[in-house]
Amino acid sequence: ALMFLAAIVALACCPAASDYFPLRTGMKWTYDAGDAGEVVKSVGDGVKSGDVACLVVENFGPWGVFQDKALVSAGKDGIVLRKLSKTDLVVDWLKTPLKKGERWKASASLGDVKCDLEFEVLDPETIEVPGGKYECVKVRMTFKDEEGSAGTWIAWYAKGVGEIQSEFTTGRTGKTRTLTRKLKKFEGGK
Repeated sequence: ALMFLAAIVALACCPAASDYFPLRTGMKWTYDAGDAGEVVKSVGDGVKSGDVACLVVENFGPWGVFQDKALVSAGKDGIVLRKLSKTDLVVDWLKTPLKKGERWKASASLGDVKCDLEFEVLDPETIEVPGGKYECVKVRMTFKDEEGSAGTWIAWYAKGVGEIQSEFTTGRTGKTRTLTRKLKKFEGGK
């Protein structure tokens, strides 16, 4: 009985990654991306990546190769990025449990360039964007590639909705640029 109670408490305090990165065909997020205008991220049909069932996500992220089509899977351990643009990879994008202080690392090759990624769950925050006010889990991803590019992607995820806001800062040799996108509208799909 005590073990059962401990399991319930653990589930209540440590949400699953899939709660904060929901994936259903037809879902759409419309973002205000500042100078880049309006950007729509959407979930398309299901496909296979090897033996793993995935969904196609258009405009996965805010910049460069991350803007391309991605194959993403969801499971009990979290959200996994399985393909980005034309590159096969396996990167734990959000891991369960999503609790402050959790960290994980990944490596990937984007084309011919090797990239090291580090993720950390930060303090939860309440944020207000054009699409409303949300209680969010905040996750920071830092990256560095072998060509000298480095950066940080901070994303705020709300339960049942997904990415509410993101700030992506990148650059090399002292030249940096920051791209921000804020949710304007969310459509829940099928």
